[in-house]
Amino acid sequence: MQIDGAIAFMQRDMPGENAGLEDLRRWVDGLGAGSIAPETVEREDIVIGGIAAAHFHAPGNMAAHAVLYLHGGAYMAGSATSHGALAALLAAATDMDVLLPLYRLAPEHPFPAALDDAIAVYLDLVAAGRQVSLAGDSAGGGLALSLALAIRDRGEIMPASLSLISPWTDMTLSGASMTERAAIDPMVTEDALRAAIASYATDRPPADPGLSPLFADLEGLPPMLIQVGERERLRDDAARLAEKARAAGCEADYREWPGMIHVWHLFGRHLPESGRAIAELSTHIRYCLRPPAS
Repeated sequence: MQIDGAIAFMQRDMPGENAGLEDLRRWVDGLGAGSIAPETVEREDIVIGGIAAAHFHAPGNMAAHAVLYLHGGAYMAGSATSHGALAALLAAATDMDVLLPLYRLAPEHPFPAALDDAIAVYLDLVAAGRQVSLAGDSAGGGLALSLALAIRDRGEIMPASLSLISPWTDMTLSGASMTERAAIDPMVTEDALRAAIASYATDRPPADPGLSPLFADLEGLPPMLIQVGERERLRDDAARLAEKARAAGCEADYREWPGMIHVWHLFGRHLPESGRAIAELSTHIRYCLRPPAS
């Protein structure tokens, strides 16, 4: 089975319980080798909103639009090395610029550093006249949701859409899938999540909506596509988000992918489902674009 190849690749050099922070960061960066960036997409390292970012540009790009992609890594890891190929594939699929900010990481920079950086990048893109679509995976999916909430609360121009891959939205770890799917999730452990919470949230209660946007008022958010793998501990973070978003009057398209693991989009060398999931994201992003102002 091809999923077995993805799991074997992902588990190479996977840090053990006593591994240090740099081991975690090297392992997450190594996941970037699970996919190959298309040669048609150009990468440029830039600074936007005072934040370093990788800018992925596809030929024929729609200059009025941009995707702001927030990488996963439990708020402690992740970079353009780990997520650059995924961002480049999304740029090729959407024919849009994709911006991958290198937001500050915990424990050196706990909450709200990552959110502050994401806000700064978003506002700079909007000030430049870009229509922005938000996307992110895992912790970056939760961060993208928190960013949309912060933009709404500030009264700024809202993003055109939200595209959330295996989003981590509940730092209380209260979803039933945390235990029910523990035996079939090869990637996410409760110990790792609790270490990330301690590093990022510090002394702030995990139920704080700034950390756990599942518990926020979701009214007024843009259309969202939520993708999650069937084998994920975080499955209920995604499913409950879709349910709450719909109850708040938002459009929420929930897609649970059979047999898939956490952020399977990273493993395109092993999984045809990776390409299909990125194509699904692209369709959602392009469909939700607002027509230009007359």
